[in-house]
Amino acid sequence: MSNMQPNSFVRSATLIANKTGRITGDIYLDSIIERCVLGFSDLKLPLTLFHDLISLHPLPSTAVFSQLLNSISKLKHLHPHSTIVSLSRRLDFLGVTPNKFSLNIVADSYCHLGRVDFGFSLVGKRIKLGYSPDDFTFNTLINGYINNDEFPQATLLFDRIVKLGFQPDVVTYGAMIKGFCRTGRNTCALNLFKKMQLEGRCKPNLVIYTTIIDSLCKKGIVKEAHDLFNAMRNEGIKPYVDTHISLVRGLYNSGSRDEAKRVLTEMLDSNMAPGVKAYCMLVDMFCKEGEVDVAQATLQRMIDIGVTPNVVAYNALLDGYYLCGRMEDAEKLIGNMTINGCKPDLVSFNTMIYGCIKLENTDKALNIFNAMVQNGITPDVVTYNTLIDGLCKANRLTLARQLFTDLQAHGVTPDVVTYNSLLLGLCKSAESAEAVALLKDMEGNGVNPDVITYSILIHYLCKAEQLEDAAKFFSVLRQKGLQTDCKTYNMMIKGYCKKGLMSEASQLFSRMEEDGCPPNGYSYATIIRGYILNNDLATAFNIFNELVQKGITLDVATYNTLIVGLCKAKRLTCAHQLFTNMQAHGVTPDVVTYNSLLLGLCKSAKSAEALALLEDMEVTGVNPDVITYSILIHYFCKAEQLEDAAKFFSVLQQKGMQPDCKTYTMMIEGYCKIGLMSEAAQLLSKMEEDGFRPNDHNYTTII
Repeated sequence: MSNMQPNSFVRSATLIANKTGRITGDIYLDSIIERCVLGFSDLKLPLTLFHDLISLHPLPSTAVFSQLLNSISKLKHLHPHSTIVSLSRRLDFLGVTPNKFSLNIVADSYCHLGRVDFGFSLVGKRIKLGYSPDDFTFNTLINGYINNDEFPQATLLFDRIVKLGFQPDVVTYGAMIKGFCRTGRNTCALNLFKKMQLEGRCKPNLVIYTTIIDSLCKKGIVKEAHDLFNAMRNEGIKPYVDTHISLVRGLYNSGSRDEAKRVLTEMLDSNMAPGVKAYCMLVDMFCKEGEVDVAQATLQRMIDIGVTPNVVAYNALLDGYYLCGRMEDAEKLIGNMTINGCKPDLVSFNTMIYGCIKLENTDKALNIFNAMVQNGITPDVVTYNTLIDGLCKANRLTLARQLFTDLQAHGVTPDVVTYNSLLLGLCKSAESAEAVALLKDMEGNGVNPDVITYSILIHYLCKAEQLEDAAKFFSVLRQKGLQTDCKTYNMMIKGYCKKGLMSEASQLFSRMEEDGCPPNGYSYATIIRGYILNNDLATAFNIFNELVQKGITLDVATYNTLIVGLCKAKRLTCAHQLFTNMQAHGVTPDVVTYNSLLLGLCKSAKSAEALALLEDMEVTGVNPDVITYSILIHYFCKAEQLEDAAKFFSVLQQKGMQPDCKTYTMMIEGYCKIGLMSEAAQLLSKMEEDGFRPNDHNYTTII
């Protein structure tokens, strides 16, 4: 009977009727009920039976129709809820009075259709017919509210029915705990869980434990999840695959990798059989953590135990290989996919293209793109965005333009990422007119520029010292209500500072706080550098002192700028105090710091202090560079202390550093000044050997 087709089933019923001269009611209805118990594979037969039943006179009892509706409701993969509602209305029209079972089925269908209010209205109808609401009724409505993201309504209903004396069962508790977890209220979920345990009317089941463990792990509350996992096992409840997987993922993401592997091994050793979905999650998780070999072993185990990997599992491992730069393994995996009958899909090709672009192999990415099209897979906007971005970064603007035209010709709509990628490429290539035209095209096609769009333009225009145009776009950005970030403000401030427009830079700096974007360390560093470059040390130090009071630590580059400014102003004492101050605030001086202070000391003829600073530099592990030695060589040559200059010149060469043309010239001039012409001529020859072409000044000096 279970394999009987709709027409053959109806013909059998007709034969019964023909032999007796009338339909033998009990036999026919019993056969329908038996068929309902066996279940259906689609809606065709149950709908045929329904129409056959309503053609009978008298009509069958409500119980027969309820049995049929119940069987239809089990075809969840076909989403039969609107069909059930329609059949129910037809029965109402025919005068068939519903019973409590059919009312629950229809209420559940309304809830699945997002109309919990209609489901709730059936409670009134149920009471009128003499049926009190039962567990199934309230559980249906509570689940309906939760599944339709109306959890506050579910909470109100739960509280109300408890006050009316209704005793929640395990399904009710499970629904409420699921609702709390979905809305991120894990504490409430745990409190209800504990209340359930204390009252003792019903114990938490596997579903409830798994729901809470999964939610806690997703929020990073892994210790509590692990404790709950152990408590569940102590209660004699055996975790199933999903419970283990949730805990493994939580432990792995929290950094407890060894414990995660132990739980995973325990699961696999207990002969649990994870399905394809669980394996896919494990492969993806291991790849994202950089454990690609573990992911590969997981996929192999999957194959060994007879679980066929799907394209999702292969794609996860493929992504892992590309993230680690393992191109050969990725290509081998693609071959294995095809051999195993798993055809690469859009995600597979997009992953390969992204991996090649990340490794700056645009030619290979383009070959994969062509193979993708030849295999009949249509590229989407993600495909084009990845390629256009990669080509622009590789300065292959012509190809990027061609792809941009190609995507529109193939019916793919460019999004803000597409435009931003091409815009950045045009700006980097100084194609300002085309960049502005692209912005107009973007707006004309209904794609709204975002903060990144304007930031690209502002950055380029500031770099090109077109401050007026940059200010115009900055103004548009603010007028459109786009949240300007610190980076964009800093670009504008830096642009004004470079132009010496410190009033405009200061105004914009002050406005950052008002616009809800407080200045960061780089903002302060930029404005301080601006004042120093424009010879306003007083204002620069006022801002610096303000920072110190606020407890904001600047980077070494800003300290270097301040030290350079002080040295130029011949305020060496202040420069040295600042040098000490930066170390007290945990900022380690670099070679630029030492060179800046060293230059200041040499210019002030403080040779003893300069040499002491060089010694301090080497003791603290900062290696002098060619600039360090050039500063000292220049100073000693100028002071006609050629012996010391020659010593440092020799050290420079011994350390494998290449003196530059300027350093050679300093030494040659120094030797000539004190009449050591032979040494000067030898150095000139060495200069030529080292690949430096002496200029006229070098020859004139010796002559």
